[in-house]
Parts: sequence; structure tokens; C-alpha cells
Amino acid sequence: PYVVEMMKEETCFVSMDARSDLLKAQKSRGSFALDYVLPAGVTVLRPRVKTKEDEERLLEGFKNPRHAPQVATLNHERFMVPEVFFSPSDVGLHQCGIAELAIQACECVDPLLRPLMLSNVLLVGGSSLIPGLPERFRMELRKVAPIDCEVNVFHSKEMACEGAWRGGKRVVNSGEYRAKCMTIREYQEHGLDPTRRRFLS
Repeated sequence: PYVVEMMKEETCFVSMDARSDLLKAQKSRGSFALDYVLPAGVTVLRPRVKTKEDEERLLEGFKNPRHAPQVATLNHERFMVPEVFFSPSDVGLHQCGIAELAIQACECVDPLLRPLMLSNVLLVGGSSLIPGLPERFRMELRKVAPIDCEVNVFHSKEMACEGAWRGGKRVVNSGEYRAKCMTIREYQEHGLDPTRRRFLS
């Protein structure tokens, strides 16, 4: 999983038109193809995108090709893996994409607040650092948002991995957190409804 995570972070990007890029990748293997050197335990400790220097070292350092480290060639996988964020059904998940989820979240609040929510969407999380993801999310959100609502998506590389934590910290430090929390007994007796009312009040 660690190596796959690194491959995702170092090679993946989000396509603005996945279908078109998929056809391009099928027609021309060199369009998006990238070689990734896998760790061999002794010779290669850290996986990485293969460079010309790696190619030369591999040829010089290994007289027997069978002893050379393995190389994974990535092509359409580079943009089809993060495509799951927008089309989960591609991998058999029966749920909506992140743009539709954002709309569903806005529909949980008072209708008067929805335009305000859509004009202040904050995109956070490590995966938001995948190149092209913020731009594609803006485009997809604009498609599913009401036509008369302004859509603004804010994204900061500095805040991507810490945004949710900082937001939670602010809520706790505000002094209102304890007043809005509920005990396990309250949850078991009433469910989530009282909590929703407290946080939205």
C-alpha cells in the first residue's frame, strides 16, 4: 500500500476530459506512459519515476537483467485512478462523486444558506494535491449546482493536509463545542437529530 500511495502521489493527475484522454492513451502509448522503478530492497530503497540516469545505472549495474529491479509502466492508470473521485461507478461503487456529495451537503442546510455555502467551498485533504483535481472539481460542481448560484472553490496547498484539523481545532477552542456535543446516552435515545439542530442553530 505504501508503494502504491507513492505512485499515486508522484504520477497521477486528474484529466479534464477522461474519455478523450483514454482514447488518446489507447491510440498512442507514449502520450501518458511513465516508468516507475519499484523498490528491490537492496539496490533501490525508495520507489521513484524512472529517469535517464536510472536507465544508465540499471544498464551498467546489472549484467544479469534478471537481477535488475522491477519497473512498472503506467499509462491511462495515471488519470483513471483519480477519476474514481468523480465517477465511483467506474469501479462498481454505487455512490455519487465528490461534486454531487458537495451538493447533497448543501441541501442539508436551510435553503437561504445554500448559495452562501456554494460560494465558499473549501477543498481539503491530501488527495486535493493531485494535479488538476481542484480545477476539475470546480468544473463538475458548476455543472450540478443551481444555475443562479455563484460557485467558488478555494484550495490551498499549505492547508490541504491540515485544513480539516484546523477547522476542528477552531470549533473546540471557540468554547461552543461542549454546548453542542451530546452524550452517548442522548445519541442512543434520540439519534443524530438533536446534534444537527444544535450545530445548525
